[in-house]
Formats: sequence, structure tokens, C-alpha cells
Amino acid sequence: MADEITIYWAPGSFNSFSLSSDLLYSEPASILDKLLKNKLPGAGIGMCPATRGLLSNTFALQSNIDDEFELNNTAFSELNTSLGESKIFFSQPRETSFPGHINVTYDMSWLLFASEPVEMKLISPYFPAKGICDGSLFSPGSFDIGRWYRQINLDWHIPESTERISIKEDQELAYLEFKTDKKIRFQRYVVSPRLSAIADELSKSHIKYGKRWAMNKKYDLAKKSGIRELVLSEIKKNLVVE
Repeated sequence: MADEITIYWAPGSFNSFSLSSDLLYSEPASILDKLLKNKLPGAGIGMCPATRGLLSNTFALQSNIDDEFELNNTAFSELNTSLGESKIFFSQPRETSFPGHINVTYDMSWLLFASEPVEMKLISPYFPAKGICDGSLFSPGSFDIGRWYRQINLDWHIPESTERISIKEDQELAYLEFKTDKKIRFQRYVVSPRLSAIADELSKSHIKYGKRWAMNKKYDLAKKSGIRELVLSEIKKNLVVE
């Protein structure tokens, strides 16, 4: 349909799981639908045109389980592979740019691709604002998921004084904002080895090819090499159907 964009989504591969982790994932949830469903009698924020316009194509990535653990005062400089006893897995991927913080990544990731070019923003939840601990800072990002194929990760900067990280079932972990007036429809697929290889090549292009290109340069290279057609063709072979 011309007035609809299909967002193909799937769990991505990450650090700790070589086997299936599908129980952890659910389809991104509409923030506007949740707001209208849960509103109190007489509450009108969901009817405000400005609010509806902002939230109409905003969706949440949510946790399907509770996950909570203590850091046990472990020296942060020694946390190169794992933090505590999380059910899923936290890692410390890199040095942080924020003094007094450490950078942590949660072992959940997504691979999304769109039926046509559309800009997607990955941002911190704000309805309501919620982090994984007091003072946590979410790492945002934005790129065109109809022109570039790479997984999105959950990445925070947490204070060094943090003693406990807590995630609750149904907690919103991040928001996806799609820059379009068209209706968004989600379609799940299974990541094939070929799709995984393409996503890995694109996400590590700066390492593989020795340069950090601007996004517009990446889009140009992807267009020249037919990445969009390759990805869509492979996704359509691996759709999840009822």
C-alpha cells in the first residue's frame, strides 16, 4: 500500500547467545495506543493533535522479563566481558565520554529494514522517562533503515557509583521514532546467515574498509552495490507467517 511502510524486524545476534533467544523479543509497541488505552477518564493528552502527531509513529522496544542484579562493588576497570549475574548479559564495550560513568551494553539487539527509505531515531523512553538505574544515560542514534542494514543495540552510560541495575517485565527500554506520516506496519522475519553477514559487514565497514564514512556516503555505497535489493530479497525469503 502506498500509504503504508512495512518495517521488517528480527532479533539480532549479539555477544552471549549462540542459541535461540526468541522468548526475549516482542513486536515494537505503539506508544500512542498504550497512552489511549491507559488514559484516565477526562484525560485529554492523547487527544491533543500535537501529542498525537509526535507519537503516531513512535514505538517502544520492551523487555519480556524481569532482570535485576547487583554490581557487588567490582572494579569497573576489570569488567571487560560481563557485569554481574544478569539473566541476559551486560558488557562494557568501550570507554565512556562521560566522566564518572561507564558504558554498558545489554545483550538484546534488533535488525530492522523498511520497505522504502525512512529515517529512524533510537532514543530513550520519555513517556514516562525510565532508565536501568538512577542517572543512566541512553545512547541515541539515527539512520535510514530503508537504505542501511545494521543491528541496533541498547547502550547506556551509568554512574560509577551504581550498585544495582534493574529491568522489569514490559519495561520500555528504548523508543523508535519513524520520520514519516505513513502508517507503520511491522512484519517479523528470521535472520538468515546471509543477512547476518551483510549486517556485520555494514556495521564494521569502518574496520573492514579503513574509514568512518558519513551516513550519506554509506547510503551512496549501499545504492551502488545493490544492498537494499539484496536485503529485501533475502528478508522476503524468511518472513514469519501465521
